Amino acid sequence: MKATEKTNSIRHIIFDLGGVLITFDPRKFLLDLFPDPQTGEAMYALIFQSREWTDLDRGRLSIQEAKEIFIERAPSLETSIHQFDRCWMHMFHPIPETVAILQELHDHGYPLYALSNFIRESFEFLRPSFSFFDLFTAMVLSYRIGHVKPEPQIYEHLLLAHKLEPEECLFIDDMEQNVEGARSAGIHSILFVSPQQLQSELRNHSIL
Repeated sequence: MKATEKTNSIRHIIFDLGGVLITFDPRKFLLDLFPDPQTGEAMYALIFQSREWTDLDRGRLSIQEAKEIFIERAPSLETSIHQFDRCWMHMFHPIPETVAILQELHDHGYPLYALSNFIRESFEFLRPSFSFFDLFTAMVLSYRIGHVKPEPQIYEHLLLAHKLEPEECLFIDDMEQNVEGARSAGIHSILFVSPQQLQSELRNHSIL
């Protein structure tokens, strides 16, 4: 959001999940998991820089199907792929400071929405443990609709499905391309850097 942009008309707040409300740093996770940094980097490229990772976000593949593809593509990493598969869900943790902001916005009466690229199995694993999900009026997740940020269709789906006017919405995301996608849809946006920066920007614009 530009420093001079006024947001007195904001009625709805939209949050990304990974990197904003939930930790998501797969490279660090892999480098911590595998003592050999070359293995960690190879695993990062194999999984997180693959087309299959996006297909997982789109709901086109299951985790098991993707795992089989990764093993076929890199058989020398099969043991590492199995090791990663056993524990990767545990790289996700709530970010307490941002969750506190979410709660504060809820207490101020703002309808809250989630707009996130997410894999079916990881959401189903995390949903029972993350009670702050209950604060959302609705959650638009990529695997449910077959579109990912920053594709225009995912923003359009949120606005149309929930009858939201873009100029009345504020979107918060840690990825510049996703923020630009929202701005192209007419949605006010903040590029998330830290909970402290987010809280400061919200206060500067009279949202908190």
